[in-house]
Amino acid sequence: MFSENKKSKDGLQSNCKDCQKQYYIENREKILKRVKKYDQENKETIFPYQRKYYQDNIEKFRSYYMTNKETILETGSNWRKENPDRMSSHARKYRQKINSLPHTLTDEEWENALKEFDYKCAYCGEKSDLEKEHFIPVSQGGGYTKENLVPSCTRCNRSKYNNDFFEWYINQDFYSKEREVYILEYLGYELN
Repeated sequence: MFSENKKSKDGLQSNCKDCQKQYYIENREKILKRVKKYDQENKETIFPYQRKYYQDNIEKFRSYYMTNKETILETGSNWRKENPDRMSSHARKYRQKINSLPHTLTDEEWENALKEFDYKCAYCGEKSDLEKEHFIPVSQGGGYTKENLVPSCTRCNRSKYNNDFFEWYINQDFYSKEREVYILEYLGYELN
């Protein structure tokens, strides 16, 4: 069976799907390195396009995830079990990064943060399981402090990831100017 290829004369790939799969398996590292290099060289155009595509199709992504949730979680779990060296390396680097940053948040300060946001996500306002979300990401030097942590639902925390708050938040469908101001005031930012 052959995949489609609009650029070829007959509209099909020159190799069958099994041959393509075998080629990919044999050359996986080389292909991934090439893709990663391309992504880095073109991130100014690729990432905004990907972000816009995701936002335009968010319901499709959510529907797919909810339909295939068990399979997706099982695949991730299996990958982590099969690649413990990569998982421990990533975890070790992350712990080293965190340990080099300020750690001053107390349990009392976290409880006050939860109360301040009425036990809801600071970003979207949903009442769900809340996580400690670094306003300034750990990768950019954001510490584990009262001035850098807000309660966030899992969805917002994963969506924000390492993005800058000011670029990320304004592009969300739940964006609220009032909540933005409230978050910034809570974190001690001076607003003009």
